[in-house]
Amino acid sequence: MKNEFNSPIRILLVGFGRMGISHLSIISGLLLPRPIEVVVVDNNLASRILAKELLSQVKVFKDIDDVKLCSPNELFDFCLITTPPIQRQRLLTHASRLAKAVFIEKPLMVKIEKNQMSGYVLQHAPLNSKVYDFLKDVDVTSIRASLITNLSFINIEKGWRSGKFGSVLYEFGGHLLTLIAASCGNDDFLSKDTDLESVNPIFLDSDLVKFEFKSQGIEVFVELKAGSSDVRKASYFVEFFSDDKLYTYDLYSFVSYETNTSNSKSIPMNIAAIDTKTPFYVRGFEFSGQMEAFINNTFDILSNEQINNIEQLVNRVA
Repeated sequence: MKNEFNSPIRILLVGFGRMGISHLSIISGLLLPRPIEVVVVDNNLASRILAKELLSQVKVFKDIDDVKLCSPNELFDFCLITTPPIQRQRLLTHASRLAKAVFIEKPLMVKIEKNQMSGYVLQHAPLNSKVYDFLKDVDVTSIRASLITNLSFINIEKGWRSGKFGSVLYEFGGHLLTLIAASCGNDDFLSKDTDLESVNPIFLDSDLVKFEFKSQGIEVFVELKAGSSDVRKASYFVEFFSDDKLYTYDLYSFVSYETNTSNSKSIPMNIAAIDTKTPFYVRGFEFSGQMEAFINNTFDILSNEQINNIEQLVNRVA
């Protein structure tokens, strides 16, 4: 008789593309030495062939309708939905019947509920909690946040990104908003539907988006810039303002400035000074932390209400 440790963890992966392969490699590494059983769903023949080449003893299906449980009580332990953000509600409905816990890559296009987790990975950046705890004692009055990336969305003519979702807003807007919410020190930030009434789009293009809104008395200005030759990868920068200080955060360091002097500066913390060790590393510490939270059933750091409101905010800007 197999003991619990030797019984395989069953994983259903819907979408065997770049993000699906990344998340599967991380969750598989974190589960070692537990054996795993993987079922892959992808409507692309080449992806199904690749899954068979890369994974041993994998089962592949073209559609999630074709996936059947081995028995009524034998649910998948985890399901990862990493397809483009179309037909999400249908996929989530089926996945919820097949698996104990479901992960949905961003943008969600569905409301998440119990035992469901979003793909907004920047919530899990290792320095966030330190910044959040520091700012809890600060009266933040306004926030300016920016994202800059070398990717461009202007000339995309094929694939799902050639439509509605092919913009810097849908690719990075939710990431930046969840980063703000996970580090601003305010438990109620973007937790109320009423916050959405203050959204004001200022400029909207595939490669440049500017908008502002207000939440919990905090005025927030957001700028998303794509197609830049100034950076090699996506770079995030958040400024938190109080009456007499400015605090800046870029995922790697948190710096405070006295606003009434030109040279007064201190560095309360940086990522090199904290423990970022992880049992399995691919892509970034936040990706490992995200999958650890999924495995441990702690899921998103933000509340479901915050995640759902952030999705609605992005849709209002669009």
